[in-house]
Amino acid sequence: MVSIAGLIFWVLVAIVVLSYMFMTTGIDMARLKAWETFASRYKLEFERGRSSADPITVSGLLNNRRIVIYTQPEQTEDERTVRLYSHIEVYLNRFPATRFIISKKHLHPDMAADMEMPEVYTSTTANWPQVAVSSTENRAAMESWMTPQRIKALKSFMDIAGPHDEVMFMGDGEICFLLWRSENALPDARELNALVQKIYAVAREMDSDATGTTANPNASSVTVPPEITA
Repeated sequence: MVSIAGLIFWVLVAIVVLSYMFMTTGIDMARLKAWETFASRYKLEFERGRSSADPITVSGLLNNRRIVIYTQPEQTEDERTVRLYSHIEVYLNRFPATRFIISKKHLHPDMAADMEMPEVYTSTTANWPQVAVSSTENRAAMESWMTPQRIKALKSFMDIAGPHDEVMFMGDGEICFLLWRSENALPDARELNALVQKIYAVAREMDSDATGTTANPNASSVTVPPEITA
């Protein structure tokens, strides 16, 4: 026979579980609406699954620059739960002709194995950011490309990250992008737009210095994405 205390305990557990489910569903729905609003505003492709919790992708050219925004479920280290991460990739039109990665935080072991490279790249300039990973296949190519202007832009990108965000600058010699990832659902179109504008400003700074670059045929525009107000 179930005691009154035991019954109350299980009722409280059920309330907590249901509250969490409703909160999670609410966040997923808000993200879906915000990202769809952003995609519609800038005429980008928008893909979604059947439910609000399924992966979402926003992609296309914005001001002649490729952008990809997407969600990706990932297991926690103990593999007991799955977390949904938001990703923003903003591509450069001018970039180093070598493979490299610069990350503010340490990489996940699986990614670290895939991105293992023989040389460490750092700079003695005052604006060089504090990073956990900075490796490349060709240090000379990175030294040639990373002008003071670009190093300053890189630092501003690293400074965008909050305590729970991850930011990386990476390329393989053929493509190159700035990556922001976080558990932040970005459930407000204005918040998403503001973050994209910050990353675009970094990309423009890196593209505007033509020293030692590989150029994409689609040159970057200098315009800024207009503000989303609702």
